[in-house]
Parts: sequence; C-alpha cells; structure tokens
Amino acid sequence: MSSTSAASPGFAASGISQARAWYMVGAVTLLYVLSFLDRAVLGLLAIPIKRDLGVTDVQLSLLLGLAFALFYGLVSIPAGWLVDRFSRRAVIGGGVVLWSAMTMGCGLAVNFWQLFAGRMGVGVGEAALSPASFSLIRNILPPESRGRAYAVYSLGPAIGAGLALLVGGVLLGALTARGGLELPLFGHLSPWQAVLVCIGALGFPLAALSLTLREPARTVAALDHAAATSFGATFRFISRNMRAYAPIGLFGALMSMVAFSYSAWMPTLIARNWHMAPRDIGIQVGLISLVCSPVGAIATGTVMDLLVRRGRPDAMAQVGFVTSLATLIFAATIPFAPDYTATLVLIAAYLLVNGTFYAIGATALASVTPGPMMGKATALYLLLAGVVGQATGPTVVAYMEELFTGPASLGYGLSLATTLMAAGGLMTLLWMRPALLTHAHRD
Repeated sequence: MSSTSAASPGFAASGISQARAWYMVGAVTLLYVLSFLDRAVLGLLAIPIKRDLGVTDVQLSLLLGLAFALFYGLVSIPAGWLVDRFSRRAVIGGGVVLWSAMTMGCGLAVNFWQLFAGRMGVGVGEAALSPASFSLIRNILPPESRGRAYAVYSLGPAIGAGLALLVGGVLLGALTARGGLELPLFGHLSPWQAVLVCIGALGFPLAALSLTLREPARTVAALDHAAATSFGATFRFISRNMRAYAPIGLFGALMSMVAFSYSAWMPTLIARNWHMAPRDIGIQVGLISLVCSPVGAIATGTVMDLLVRRGRPDAMAQVGFVTSLATLIFAATIPFAPDYTATLVLIAAYLLVNGTFYAIGATALASVTPGPMMGKATALYLLLAGVVGQATGPTVVAYMEELFTGPASLGYGLSLATTLMAAGGLMTLLWMRPALLTHAHRD
C-alpha cells in the first residue's frame, strides 16, 4: 500500500449520492447513540444497584465492564463476517432489536447473576452495529471525507453517555419520587429497574431506522470476492501489514480503557467526593457531555480531513498525540479538584478531548484496510478495543482503588490507572505515524 495526495476518485460506484451518504452516517450515528445510552446508564445506577443487590465494587466493575465487553468482543467476529457477506442494514436492524430487549431484561433482574447475563445479552446485540457502520462509511465516502464521517459516528459514545446521565437522571428522579413502577406480569420494579426497562423500550421504534438505509454496491477491485470475504485472507493481510495494524489496535484499546474507566466510575466518584444525588450528577454532567464531546469530535475530524487533503496520511497520529496528551492531563487531575465547580470544569475539558480517540482509530483503520475486508477488520479491532478497553478498564480502577485507603481511594485509583493507560496510548502514536505514511491508500 502506498500513500498519495491525489484527489480520490468519485464514489458514484457505490450507488449512493453524497446527500444520501451523509444521511446514512447520521442514521447509524443515532443508533450508536442509542446503544451507548443503553450500555452507559448502568454507571449512573451503580449506587442503587449496589444497595439493592448487595454487590461489591469489584462485582459492580464486572457488570460495568466484563459482562458486556466479553460477549461484545467475541460476537463482533461473526458479526464482521456477516457484514462483509450479507445486507448490512439487516445486520444492524437485528442487532438493535436484540440489545433493546436485553436492556429491558436487565431491568427485570433481581440478583447479580441475572443482571450479569442481561449485560452479556446487550453486548451480543450491540456487537453488530459498529462493524456494519464502519463498513458502510468506508464504502460510501472517499478518504478526505472519512475523518468527519467517523467523527460524527464517534459522537455515539459521547452523546449516548451524556444522555444516559441526563435522561437516566431525570427518569431516576421521577421514578424514585413515585416509588418505582408497576408492570403487568412482572409486578413492582424499583426505580433503577424501571429506568432500564424504559430506556430499553426506546430501541424498538428506532430499529425501523435500519429500513431507511441503502446497501451500497461492493467493489472488490483486484481481490476475488470469496477470498476477500474470508477471515483467512483478512488475517493474512493484517499479518503482512502488522506494522500498521498493531499500533492502531493498541491505541484504541488503551484509550478506550481510559474512556470506559471514567464512564463507569465518574458518577460514583462525584457522589463520594461531593455527596451529590445520582439525579443531579446525571443532569449536570450529562449536559456538559452533550455540549463538549460533539465540539471536540467534529473539530478533530475536520482537522484530520484538512490534513489528509494536504497530503498528510499521518494526520490521525498527529492530531491524536495532541488530544491524547490533553486526555492524560485532565484524567489525572479530575479526582483532585478542590471543589465541585472545579470538578465540572475539568470534566468539561476532559470531554472535549477524550472521545476523539474513536474517530482517530476508525479513520486510521479505514485508511489501511481494503473495502471488502472492512467488516472483519473492524470486528477484530473492536474485539481488542472492546474486551481490553471496557472489560478491563473499570476493573483495573477497582483493583487500583484497593491500593489506597480512606474516602479518596477511588479518586487515587482512577487517577493512577487512567494516567498509565493514556501514557501507553501516547507511545503507540509515535509508532503509528511512520506506519501510516507508508501503508495508507486512497481507494
């Protein structure tokens, strides 16, 4: 593969107009927002779950991380194979219905293991979305537009996590005021259970969005279709180009560990440090996230596209170094803010830069991966980033917390863990930059 600064050829072969392509980016982004709303709301509900189910912090970290991420990562492999062979919109629609049903099932759990199983089911359903979405975006937009497209898609975690706090906080407050919810057949639900049931139910009408997507034509170029859509060919291609794929995968894994660690533990950290109610934490931090995260992501995607147009295929590593360094600084200092106002200011700064790793990793992956392999390559990337990131990040923090004593132990553990994770991410970018210069291509 070689890099070039020539204008990329038109993408009319996909059969999708530019306006339609950007509509599709918006549609899959909305579904990605929904997926993160479903998966992230559990962090807000951690305190009442811990109280009602009698779980420890380590067990809670498994619910927040491993229960979801293990099956999310494993099922993304067959999902990636389906994406490269069958209708991507059908894969997306089926996934939305499944994860929504399983989120509702989490709301019916009455013990740790039932909730653990429900979270595994959510991971299975959500595993289909990103391989299909990455592949669609890769097919319908040229390289100089993908930075913005993946940046828009990367708003899913930011907006979804923000809405999980905001919507979850409002729902939790309202349902707590009325003492929970009564459902036919299932009887009385506590407020946290009712929040999960209500949020899961949102997915069924939104699943219809998948029907509005158009399947773009697949161009195989010089690759034979049967060979291009096999995992054997994909593994061989990645192994031959490991110099490019290894830093991209490690960067995604390490920076997702930072993101999932803070997403899982930030509400609990604020509650313990400043004695805030979950409802108030959700509304205030959720609003900050909804403002700051989109600004940071769109700015990052725009700068990457500008640099790519100017002949800089290493734009992802350049921009990523700046945003990852800022992430390290803010993640390390948030737990030590002197008051609640300073905490919110640091959280706002952190949210401006943290979510940018997603667009950076996705754009880098698309720049080194042929279109017919994008679904499977994405699945492998998400297996690494998902399992290592979400499954281990929150649990690493929980174990780091045990190194300290006193009411500030969670803050010390969170700061130490995320500093080490972000520092590792910075190192991978130094490795990634020369690889992108020699491995990026323009199809």
